[in-house]
Amino acid sequence: MSTPTKRLSWIEWFVVAIALVAICAIAYPKWAERNNPQYAMSQQTGKALSSALNAAHAKWEIMADNKEFIDLTGQGTGDTAFNDLGWPTGISADGKTTLSAISNKGAIGHDACGQIFHKLMGQKNYSVIAADDKGECHNGDICAKALSDHECQFKVRKTNESIYYNSKTGQVNVQKSEQSKPFVN
Repeated sequence: MSTPTKRLSWIEWFVVAIALVAICAIAYPKWAERNNPQYAMSQQTGKALSSALNAAHAKWEIMADNKEFIDLTGQGTGDTAFNDLGWPTGISADGKTTLSAISNKGAIGHDACGQIFHKLMGQKNYSVIAADDKGECHNGDICAKALSDHECQFKVRKTNESIYYNSKTGQVNVQKSEQSKPFVN
């Protein structure tokens, strides 16, 4: 004697379909974000900046004298200014004075952020432009902007994502403009 097989009712099928739709609605945006090459570029650039900052910090730690200005580009002059915590805060032309430093005082502060990024990353694949007095960039791949006396924002113009650098902590994070929670590296 065989036992009859139980089949799902239409209500049970409906519940299964709703559950599958809910799972897809939650999973797809995260999958699409991870598979977006432009977002991946911002993530990788943020990680590379964090690594470069950590290398600069390590160089600062081993310096015996003149920790205020360190040669990061190999040109023989202390081209980058550091704070007392060992994080880059500005640039120097002569290794003795600060030419510009991160500050919320307009174009000079924005320029310092752009120069720090350029000196740390040494990238030729994309252009880093300092924001103007209004805090805007009208060209370039990355817009460098000083948000305060210790924080820089590097906005990737193509993706509308931002890489943030805090010179008090050395922390770098990448944040999509639409989201409130940043990726912290």
